Amino acid sequence: MDADKPAALQAVMTGLYWIYDRVVSRSAASDAMPLSEKDIDRMIRRTATQAGAVGFTTNLGGLLTLPIALPANLAAVSTLQIKLISDIARARGYDVGSEQVRTLTVACLAGSAVLDILKDVGVGVGMRMSQKALLGISGAVLGRINQAVAGRLVTVAGRSGAVTVARVVPFIGGAISGTVDGLATAAVGAAAKRVFVRAAKAAPADAPALLPAPGSP
Repeated sequence: MDADKPAALQAVMTGLYWIYDRVVSRSAASDAMPLSEKDIDRMIRRTATQAGAVGFTTNLGGLLTLPIALPANLAAVSTLQIKLISDIARARGYDVGSEQVRTLTVACLAGSAVLDILKDVGVGVGMRMSQKALLGISGAVLGRINQAVAGRLVTVAGRSGAVTVARVVPFIGGAISGTVDGLATAAVGAAAKRVFVRAAKAAPADAPALLPAPGSP
């Protein structure tokens, strides 16, 4: 089992990046338009509702349809989540064609855990990290992020045994899966907002210079 783990991690990441490339290539130019915070929050709620509906409908059949429904559910929900994250990044001015944004988009699928993952590899996010700094993340660091994210996603999948068992029950499985997928998508959207921060507006050229605080050098 342990010998198969690297291959499983690689397969997971390859699939997610394939989805990312497909989603970005199909994105309309209008997706790059700036969005207000209310618009972004609305987009997160709408996508969470869609993911919940997908989880519900693909797991209604219980055990009989599980072999087909489970892969379909994972692919559909992952696509919705990756599109949500990339749309947030694009709306906030990030280049979704860059390898850094590509990697961090997939990393956001780990939800709130993405902040710990990035911290562990030495990447600070939020207001302290500019878009220029994000685009300067090295390939070596991106590789470490990928490894950590893959391990996290596989671990989370392994812990969801109770949810998988519940899916074998017709109708009940759909309700449980829909709730889990909806909540997970909302968490993914919240993580994307924290990773892909909106660039601070530059001060006008005629703005008065700030005076140093008393006692500062």
